[in-house]
Amino acid sequence: MKISDTKKLAAITAAFFITVTAFSGCSESANSSQTTSSVSQAAKSDIDASIAAEDTDVGYDEESSVGITFADGSAAIDGEGATAEGETVTISQAGTYILSGTATNGRIIVSADKTAEIKLIFNGVDITCADNTPLLVSKAKKVYIVLEDGTENVLTDSASYSLGEDDSNTDGAIFSKADLTINGSGTLTVNANYNPV
Repeated sequence: MKISDTKKLAAITAAFFITVTAFSGCSESANSSQTTSSVSQAAKSDIDASIAAEDTDVGYDEESSVGITFADGSAAIDGEGATAEGETVTISQAGTYILSGTATNGRIIVSADKTAEIKLIFNGVDITCADNTPLLVSKAKKVYIVLEDGTENVLTDSASYSLGEDDSNTDGAIFSKADLTINGSGTLTVNANYNPV
């Protein structure tokens, strides 16, 4: 995830903290109460401004989505916008992609136009990558990961990476060079084993 995204998350957390501490610091003074109220409203506005409606939207049209199913050392793709080589899937177009199945040595690579918005629906997907990150977003405007309700999803990397020219600075089980949002009521387990030397 980009550093700017981490800062945004820290800003949201800080704004929430200000709201909580502002209420706990109320006094009986009328002036103090007014000040506290305005600080709380400002903090709330910062939180609202930082989280767009799209970031919390878990809806999608299944009929217009592309299905990607991992099984038996390969990935089957039902639709356009993605290609597969063994268990490595590369997504190159904007759209919604529903991922399911198990890959014992696979990857999801998002390499689309810098204006592309991509929604990845994790619908019971379990991806292990033996020598790299299982999820690499190298190029896109924004990527949304939606954890489908009632599903368990797993991403697992290895202790060492074999890095190519395009992903030489990759260093985590989820690595994104674009804005990335994770939402939904399913579960995601990330087994992060990478230990850079």
